[in-house]
Amino acid sequence: MITNKQYQRLMSEYAKTGKITVSALKADVDRQTARKYIEAGQGPAELQAKHTWRPRVDPVEKVMPEVRAMLRDAPELEAKTLFEYFLERPESDLEERHLRTFFRRVRHWRATEGPERQPRVRRAGLSSSRAFRFLSRADVRGHGRPRGAVLLVHRYLVQNSRCRVRDAATAAGPAHRHSLILA
Repeated sequence: MITNKQYQRLMSEYAKTGKITVSALKADVDRQTARKYIEAGQGPAELQAKHTWRPRVDPVEKVMPEVRAMLRDAPELEAKTLFEYFLERPESDLEERHLRTFFRRVRHWRATEGPERQPRVRRAGLSSSRAFRFLSRADVRGHGRPRGAVLLVHRYLVQNSRCRVRDAATAAGPAHRHSLILA
């Protein structure tokens, strides 16, 4: 298939020279393709067959009205849950291989007809910080011999309160998380 611009250039060059090979080279088209368009006397849009059929019957279309109604009533339902529900019903004619099609239809419904999504907002006053502490080879022993290591301290900071870093042995609760990265 060639573009309309290539077709116009091909036809104008052919009108000037009368030679298919030269016209095809100047229009950047294969010689046999150029001959096809020159003999037909029609552009690429006219020669292309119109496709009015679907490649296969949509397997999800049968259950989509019910899926839309369920999503309208409870938009928090997950697509996987709905798919499993309809998969258990034999009259739905759904199979495991229709999973991606079903997910695409649900995602499309959520984007076009679903409820407006709320933006994610961080809770006021809660943030975190990370600090790396480089430990000497004498501080960490791996397999009986000293090794270099980096201690990553992840702290959750709460506004208007003081957080202090405790070492890994005394750290308790979700306020601190320590990771040891061996070098």
